Amino acid sequence: MQARKAAISESGVVYQLDVLSGFAPQNNQTGGQFCIRYELINNANADILALNWPDAGLKTRNLAPGINNRVSWIKTIGTSQPSVKPTQIHSFKSSTVPSEGYFAGAIPGENRNVRLVAYKLDEIELAQSTPGADNTVPDPPQVGGTLSVGNATVDVGSSLKRDSQGFQIDISISRNSNDAVTGIKAPWVSALAAKPAVEEYAAMADKLQGENLELVENKYSVSVRYPPQSDPGENVVLEQPITISHGGTETCITVPIYSPVRISPIASLRCE
Repeated sequence: MQARKAAISESGVVYQLDVLSGFAPQNNQTGGQFCIRYELINNANADILALNWPDAGLKTRNLAPGINNRVSWIKTIGTSQPSVKPTQIHSFKSSTVPSEGYFAGAIPGENRNVRLVAYKLDEIELAQSTPGADNTVPDPPQVGGTLSVGNATVDVGSSLKRDSQGFQIDISISRNSNDAVTGIKAPWVSALAAKPAVEEYAAMADKLQGENLELVENKYSVSVRYPPQSDPGENVVLEQPITISHGGTETCITVPIYSPVRISPIASLRCE
């Protein structure tokens, strides 16, 4: 785990922030997955009203002081081994502080203010499954992540399976309790559950902005099958926003989830 300290100045007050990141292999397969962990800890004496770490896919409001209130975001990604790269964290209305963290693949090095407004959320690198000795192609690995902030925890998982009848995308989202997590908004997951034609997927997600998922026993699951002619012929993973309501505030994460179609970066694929 790499730790960096950042000093945020706002209205004459300096807020000390710990910025942590690290990674670990998820399995032993060639070209396998990695889990990357990002944490933000407020070491000041007052709440930090807004924090946005676009490169980590993490945005939170009203981060309370202390390690027990830290934001921890662990996401399972594709094949590129993470390495340390420069990054920036935005806070309050206009403060920006430099830092470093572990990231997989390239991150923008220029015009980061544009990225803050139109966050790059195109497909994650994910290797195509390699045929085995019997020439069968195994299912690609599960992707997703876990968010912990204060006493709230949310787990997200997504898998992709193919057979002779087409392909299937499964997504599950669970929370530790309805007291700790009072609401979850996931418009792209809701859109998938509505089973639109693949060309209408993005438009459906736009329509479902702001709607909370209806969880049953603290869990939401969706499974959608597509015919062979709809198969994009590759394992498409999109990072898409999921917003968690907890303790009177909100945290948004961008989560890797399988998609039936490639989507160009658009407004609804970012944490607002």
